[in-house]
Amino acid sequence: MPRKPLLMLNPHEYEHEYDKMALDSLNKIPGLKIYSKFYLKYDIEKQYKILNTGSSIKVTPTHFPEIHQILEEACRNIHLTHIPDLYIQRGWEINASTTGREQPLIMISSGAVEYLTSEELLCVVGHEAGHIKSGHTLYSNMARTISMLGESIIDSLWGIGGYVQSNVEQALNLWSQMSEFTSDRAGLLACQDKEVAISVLMKLSGVPPKLYDKMDTGEFIEQASEFKSFDSDALDKMYKEYFKLGRDHPWGVLRASEILKWADEGKYQHIIDIHSEENIDNIDETCLECGNKLKSDETFCGICGSKRWEQICPKCGNQIKGDEGFCGECGKKLWRR
Repeated sequence: MPRKPLLMLNPHEYEHEYDKMALDSLNKIPGLKIYSKFYLKYDIEKQYKILNTGSSIKVTPTHFPEIHQILEEACRNIHLTHIPDLYIQRGWEINASTTGREQPLIMISSGAVEYLTSEELLCVVGHEAGHIKSGHTLYSNMARTISMLGESIIDSLWGIGGYVQSNVEQALNLWSQMSEFTSDRAGLLACQDKEVAISVLMKLSGVPPKLYDKMDTGEFIEQASEFKSFDSDALDKMYKEYFKLGRDHPWGVLRASEILKWADEGKYQHIIDIHSEENIDNIDETCLECGNKLKSDETFCGICGSKRWEQICPKCGNQIKGDEGFCGECGKKLWRR
């Protein structure tokens, strides 16, 4: 089936519950504001921009246009109206990342371009565009740099600096991993093919290139189903310990199991259906959680209790109306619109 641009898509519609819980916990830590102040002081975003401009290859509509078309489609399919810059970085592992708060940009590795099909690359670029759409980039960049800036923070805070840094660092790292589940859903919404999303995770999990033609997504799906059957309490405890070892992404099989669960529950298809061009005129009359038809004066769904559709600022939660480029409450630039 042809892929569909998903009009008026709000990232809160596909936000993973692990992402939301970790972000709520992170925002309750007083030291977060202290670290944010230092992060902005050091202007890390500008340094990343200089680094990529000087060391990587920028993709444009005329320079590697086939890759730029993939970027454009990924943004179009998840309704990210600002198309970020895209760079190819040297490196033969399959890898991609996103940086930048005011001027976000996406980096993909040479290995991603070399070893992924165009549909798989669409899924990966959609995943990174999803980080931008959800407003993840500020905190994810802070997670990458907190160790580097730790001494400066400690010096400024006298005796409590180490304690503050430790708490913020752990909370940022946990949230950063949990945010991957939300962006995995964005990647699936971009490529709109569950088999493609699973094959990407297989390659990321370690399948060597010479075995790509022997990959069996059905076997990996079965492995992911087996993983879901493990005792959830034991799994949660083990995973919480595992993330402390410095992992920056969740396990590939865990990510696959979460994608499959979301699709099997029908939530993925519900978003595809409600945000397609042929149905978009009815979006204000439809509950995005359960599909119930709403009356014009209802602000909540009478079936599941969800709030009526609204655009939300990813930073402060303020309701957005019309075509604002900035949130009127906190001033955040709304790249996702």
